[in-house]
Amino acid sequence: IACLSGSFAADAGSLACTLCPASTYQNEIGSSFCTLCEAGSYQPRRGSPECQICDARTSSPAGALSCSMCDLHYYRDDAVAASSDVCKPCLDGAECPLNSTLSTVKLFQGQWRLSSK
Repeated sequence: IACLSGSFAADAGSLACTLCPASTYQNEIGSSFCTLCEAGSYQPRRGSPECQICDARTSSPAGALSCSMCDLHYYRDDAVAASSDVCKPCLDGAECPLNSTLSTVKLFQGQWRLSSK
C-alpha cells in the first residue's frame, strides 16, 4: 500500500498505514518510516507532512513537540517559559548559549551579577 504523506507502513506488503507520531514528519508518499523534526523545529500533532519552524528568538531540540527554549544569543527570566515575547537579546558583556536563562547567562571576565542566593 502507498501511504500518504504524514503516514508510513512499517512492513513491506502492509495493508495499513500508521500516522507519524507527534515530533516527527513524513513528506513522501509510500514511506516506511517517519523522520524526527530537526532542532529549531517542532510538530505537536500526529500525521504531519512537515515540521513547523520555531518563532524568532526561540528554538527546540530535535524531535520536539514545541519550541521550549530561547535561541542562541537570547535569554529569558528563570521562571518564565520561552516564547518570542520573553526571549530577550543577550546582555552586553555576556554570552547566551542556546536555552540561556538569566541565571545561566555566561558573563565575560570583569562582569558580575546580583544574586538573591
